Amino acid sequence: MTYYLDGSGNYVTKISWKMWAKIRKNNGLANIKPKLKSVRYTDGVYTVKFKPSQWAIFQSNLESISKIAKRPIRKAKTKPCRKGRYMRNGYCYKCPKNMYSPGGKSKHCKRCPKGTTVASGKGKSKKSCKRGKRWKCSRGYYLRYGYCYRCPKNMYSSGGKSKHCKRCPKGTTVASGKGKSKKSCKRGKRWKCSRGYYLRYGYCYRCPKNMYSSGGKSKHCKRCPKGTTVASGKGKSKNSCKRGKRWKCSRGYYLRYGYCYRCPKNMYSSGGKSKHCKRCPKGTTVASGKGKSKNSCKRGKRLKCSRGYYLRYGYCYKCPKNMYSSGGKSKHCKRCPKGTTVASGKGKSKNSCKRGKRWKCSRGYYLRYGYCYKCPKNMYSSGGKSKHC
Repeated sequence: MTYYLDGSGNYVTKISWKMWAKIRKNNGLANIKPKLKSVRYTDGVYTVKFKPSQWAIFQSNLESISKIAKRPIRKAKTKPCRKGRYMRNGYCYKCPKNMYSPGGKSKHCKRCPKGTTVASGKGKSKKSCKRGKRWKCSRGYYLRYGYCYRCPKNMYSSGGKSKHCKRCPKGTTVASGKGKSKKSCKRGKRWKCSRGYYLRYGYCYRCPKNMYSSGGKSKHCKRCPKGTTVASGKGKSKNSCKRGKRWKCSRGYYLRYGYCYRCPKNMYSSGGKSKHCKRCPKGTTVASGKGKSKNSCKRGKRLKCSRGYYLRYGYCYKCPKNMYSSGGKSKHCKRCPKGTTVASGKGKSKNSCKRGKRWKCSRGYYLRYGYCYKCPKNMYSSGGKSKHC
């Protein structure tokens, strides 16, 4: 009967089922407290774990049993493990699937390279890992004839059943097998750029729409001549800028130099050959490019109005001439004092009502220096151009 010490300082021994029966029959486990919990039985052998205090009692119990005492207890000799196995607490265990070990006293198994496989316990060296037919590949690899291959430099793949790798966008790079998605392609410092691109801080950027560049060390893109156009990144020279004149535009757009432009906010156009957009009526609104006709301009419900306007059924209306309003939730406009005036929508308060030069006055008022004044108490006037009461 042999034993060994595990990593926690406990004593572990293996006992055959016949000897275990004799030990129990002859009270070999007497006085052992607490009771043994870690007893495992496999293939006719018991694996028992003792704490140091329990081990001393167990040895003294065995010495009192004459039949068992003839077999001395000795420490187990650790033999080296075969290839494809690793050692743990004096015992050899098989390496898991897709892992290998050179054997001996090796305590760990090494993982096979990506895309290779080996059965459990068969991985004796790195060469034991072979490529096997697979249905899916990892990201950065592509599937070909049942095998996974690494994507070349500057290419990427999402893995799975993908049979090809995709090329990174221009001006970006990625190492072989590291391209797992389009985002893996990063910009690297460069000295020269392709045509249609410009150089900035060592990186290449695409020229915007309607601009071109000859590439190289060019730090700026040039604008295409008026009336010509080119897609972003496609402007390799001045000749790349082509004319794309149009004769008619869609509704909500206007025609200018052969091109269609979107109408600004609060403006509308019927399209066709229209060269201008028309403004929506006051108090109405429409989004940019959505104004296809006058009916597209809608009133929006509001809770408060500006000064000079009054609120009615959720809409703001301008105060009439000679009337004012402080805005907000006011539902009516107030009349200016007699002899004062204000333009429509300009009456923000009583102070907005000003006296203006007049040629005639109302009855009960007299004219003085172009202004109308109220007659004093106990006096009257027929108005008009009367200068006295």
